[in-house]
Amino acid sequence: MRQFSGLGTFLFFCSSLLVTWADDVVLGDADYTIEGKLIIPANQENFTDIIEETQILIDGGSHIGFLKEDYTFEIKNVAAGSYLIQIAHPLISFESVRVDISSKGSKRARRVNNLQPNLNHQLQYPVKIRPTGTHNYFHQLMSAEDMAQTQREVQQMQNAARMPDMPELSELATKYLGGQQSRSSQQSRGQGSGQGSSAGSGKKKN
Repeated sequence: MRQFSGLGTFLFFCSSLLVTWADDVVLGDADYTIEGKLIIPANQENFTDIIEETQILIDGGSHIGFLKEDYTFEIKNVAAGSYLIQIAHPLISFESVRVDISSKGSKRARRVNNLQPNLNHQLQYPVKIRPTGTHNYFHQLMSAEDMAQTQREVQQMQNAARMPDMPELSELATKYLGGQQSRSSQQSRGQGSGQGSSAGSGKKKN
């Protein structure tokens, strides 16, 4: 019995050490910070409430951060790996950036290019993210001038569809020249038959 109790104590002690070691590894591996800053143009109306309305999303929301007063941000407790940094704002769109953290803690940033994924455009770290434009939630309405122009184009298309098929210029020239040749041949035949009839009548008189 003492042997079994001693073995149980030893196994419990080993399992406790294993759990403690695993916790230390996880906590140590997730002890990195992703840093960056938004480059905000001066005197822009859409950027007045950007600090309150902006979220920094890591891999679509696995980590979420917010802006400071100087437009910088920090995402803490991040493990080693590759992370997609996206800026969420209701009006303004920003470029996406990918940050790679090695197992030794070295960090590298590069711009995300969805059209050319293999293109590697490295950026300085901490990353500086710039706006690319504004979100378009609705289609732009047509002006009165655009509507009038569209109506004219539709009317022209309808008129063209109603017109009969016009022959090509080469066909017209062929028909015209062919008609001229047939007329000249008919006239030459008529003249030849007239001369033959007159000659025959002269022989009968003799």
